Amino acid sequence: MVVNGSLVYENNGDEVVYHTMSTPRGRQFHVTLPDGTEVWLNAASSIRYPTAFKGNERTVEITGEAYLEVAASAQQPFLVNVDNKTTVQVLGTRFNVNAYADELNMATTLLDGKVRVADVTLQPGQQALLNNREGKVSIVEKADLDKAMAWKTGCSTSRTQVCNRLCASWNAGTI
Repeated sequence: MVVNGSLVYENNGDEVVYHTMSTPRGRQFHVTLPDGTEVWLNAASSIRYPTAFKGNERTVEITGEAYLEVAASAQQPFLVNVDNKTTVQVLGTRFNVNAYADELNMATTLLDGKVRVADVTLQPGQQALLNNREGKVSIVEKADLDKAMAWKTGCSTSRTQVCNRLCASWNAGTI
């Protein structure tokens, strides 16, 4: 149901229903999940999530790029299936996932808390890069947090990044 312009979920019944939120090129969306987790989707991105988190874990699926502020719940760990390539296990945190299919690396950048990517636990300020071709993970010890968050804050930091974001916004190839 919609209340004051927001989508509100009611936990009625045992059936789990999934919603998919997709952003078109040139747009960004914000959604609050049923557990209170907040998600910001960048252009040409999507998230699939249940209308109620039931069971032992909370799992969502993401394509493209998203920034998440995950609600803490020790009883239900939060898992992010990223473009069916890897799962990010969230341990109470704020982080960004960049998983556009046309980029060489999928990047998970941790701002606060902890996340686990492909059996590697990140600390704040680190970034895990998963090579989309080889499937290998490398860790950037001191990630450029401003660059990783530029799409959300509106402050792009490099000419290539600006061009790639413009290409995504206008449905053109990347450079």
